[in-house]
Amino acid sequence: MEISITAVTRNREFTKSLVRHAQALAPLKDVARRIGTAKLAFDVIQIVFIDKSGDCVKVVGCRGGRIFQVEVPIPDAAVVDFHSAASFVSVIADRLSSAATLCGLPKDIEIQFIEAVRSYRSSERP
Repeated sequence: MEISITAVTRNREFTKSLVRHAQALAPLKDVARRIGTAKLAFDVIQIVFIDKSGDCVKVVGCRGGRIFQVEVPIPDAAVVDFHSAASFVSVIADRLSSAATLCGLPKDIEIQFIEAVRSYRSSERP
């Protein structure tokens, strides 16, 4: 399974952080590579950060091809230091774990996904 992280936003600070911390995000995007997708209708979980506030999470579902899309709000500057790779990646990892529980994954795959993110977080060194 692949992980795609993107944004549809006017928040330049967030999009700049995605670019600035791309190297720190790369290992996080690879945590699910070993999870098989044979019994799923998709190969890619795409997290789309959007201009919404609070806990607004929207499961969009399969979007052409084999991409499963989940829209999540951009974290507020009070929650994340956009200049700190560690802080930024940590918040992205939290959003990934939350999205995994909403995707309707088979329980065994959901557990593998969340464990992969948790394992990454325990060893992260951005």
